[in-house]
Amino acid sequence: MIAYLDLSDPRVQAEYDAFVSSLPAGGFMQASGWREVKNNWRSACVASLTEEGKIRGSMLILILKKEGGSFLYAPRGPVCDLNDREVLAELTEGAKKIALEEDAYLLRVDPYIEAHEQEKIDLLVGLGFSYTPNQSFHQSTQPRFNYMLRNLDGQTPEDLHKRLGTKCRSRIRRAKENGVECVWGGKELLDDFYALYSVTGDRKKFSIRPKAYLERMLDAFGDKARVYRCSYEGKPLSAGLSVCFGSRLCYVYGASCSEHRDLFPAYLQVWEMMNWALEENCSLFDFQGIVLTPEESEELYQVYLFKSNFRTGEAVEFAGDFDLVFKKEVYERYEGAGNGH
Repeated sequence: MIAYLDLSDPRVQAEYDAFVSSLPAGGFMQASGWREVKNNWRSACVASLTEEGKIRGSMLILILKKEGGSFLYAPRGPVCDLNDREVLAELTEGAKKIALEEDAYLLRVDPYIEAHEQEKIDLLVGLGFSYTPNQSFHQSTQPRFNYMLRNLDGQTPEDLHKRLGTKCRSRIRRAKENGVECVWGGKELLDDFYALYSVTGDRKKFSIRPKAYLERMLDAFGDKARVYRCSYEGKPLSAGLSVCFGSRLCYVYGASCSEHRDLFPAYLQVWEMMNWALEENCSLFDFQGIVLTPEESEELYQVYLFKSNFRTGEAVEFAGDFDLVFKKEVYERYEGAGNGH
C-alpha cells in the first residue's frame, strides 16, 4: 500500500526515523532531519506500508524547482529491502505521483547498492530507471567510492586497535605522547572547526559548505552529531564532523592546518571517532568519499591515501545514480553530457 508521510508530525517522524535507521540501506541523508539541513529544497516522503500499516519501505525526496520542471532527488534512497521488487515498485509509483504534482523532469535515486550487486541494479532498471555503469567522479551525485570499516559488531577498543596498521597505531600513540588533546562537542566547537575547514578548502582548492549549513546539521541530529577537535598547546590542529545514524557512523567532514603535522592529530581524531562508533554499537565506520586515482581528483586521492593508512577498511564501489526521466528535453538540458551534476 502506498502512503505519503507527513514528517512534520512528531509521531510519524519518530516511526519513520526508527524504520530508516533499522535497515542497512538507511543513511542520515534519508533521515527526517535532512529536510532541515537542505532548507533550500522542499521535500516529500513516500512509503510502502504493510496491511497492518507498518512501514516496509520509504523514500525521502528533495524537490528543487528549475526552469522547465522540478528536479527530484532521493539522496541514498530508497530505503527498504533492495531485493524486494514489490516494495520498490510501490515506492516508484508513489514517487511518480509526486513528480506529476511537481511537474518534475527527473527523479534521481542513489541507494546503497554496490556496483557488483547486479540483481538490485536490474530491479531498478526494470522499473524504468536509466543507469550507466562505471560512472565517473563527475557523473555521480554522491562519491562513487567510500572507504569503509565493516564488521564492528561486538568489537572492543582493544580488538579494533589490533586491526589498525602498525604505522597507524604508532601515529596515534605519538599524538598522545606528545600532548595532542582530542575533545568532542557540538556547536561550541564549530568556530574552531570552521576556521580549519576554511583553511583546508583554500589549501586544497575545494568548495566548502557555509557555516550555517553545518549548524543545521548539528541541530538536526542533536547528540548523534559531533564535532571533534585535536589541539596542541591550545592551538587547534585538526577537526572533524561526524554523524551516527542507525548502525553507521559517518566521518562527514574533516579539516586540518599545515602546522605540527609530525604530531599526527588527524590520526588521533579518527581513532576517537571510531571509539564513538563502538560505544554506539555501530557495525560500520564510513570514512565517506574517496577517489582511487589522482586524475579524478587530486584532493580526494590524497584523502584516500590518508584513510587507507588505517589498514582496517576497504574501498567500496557504489552503483551510482539511477534516473527516472519524465521530460527528456529538459533532462538533456540540465543533465546532458558535459553538464555534470
